Amino acid sequence: MSASPTPGPADRAEVWPHLFVGGLGAGEGFVGLRICVLEEPCAEGCLHLPVFREDLEGRWRCFPLLAEEAVELLRRSISEGRDALVHCRSGVERSPAVAAMYLARVHGFDLEQSYAILRKARPEIVPLLGLPIP
Repeated sequence: MSASPTPGPADRAEVWPHLFVGGLGAGEGFVGLRICVLEEPCAEGCLHLPVFREDLEGRWRCFPLLAEEAVELLRRSISEGRDALVHCRSGVERSPAVAAMYLARVHGFDLEQSYAILRKARPEIVPLLGLPIP
C-alpha cells in the first residue's frame, strides 16, 4: 500500500490502495476525496453522505441509495489514482462498513473477506454484518 501523500493524524489507515478509513480527526491535512458518513455534517470540504442512522434500539440502519453513491464516488476517485477517505466518529463501525461495501462491490470480495482486509490495516474495526452490497 502506498503511503499517505499528506502527513496526518494516526486516526486514519490506508486499508486498500488509495482508500483510507478513519474517525473524526482523519480528514485533517488529507488531500483527496473526503466522505463523512455521520448523521450530521462534520467539516468543511467533506462530502456529507449519512449512509447510516441509528434506530430506536441503538442499531445502525443503512440507507442503500446513499451507500451506492458513496461506493460509486470511491470507485471513481480510486480508479483515477486519487486518494479517498471515508470517516465517521471513531472509524470503527460505519466508515469501515462503507469501505467493506466498496471492496465487495468493486473488487468482488464477500463481506467477511472485505473485513479481513480492513482489519489488517485497522485492527479495531468492528464489522457491521448484514449490510446491503450496492
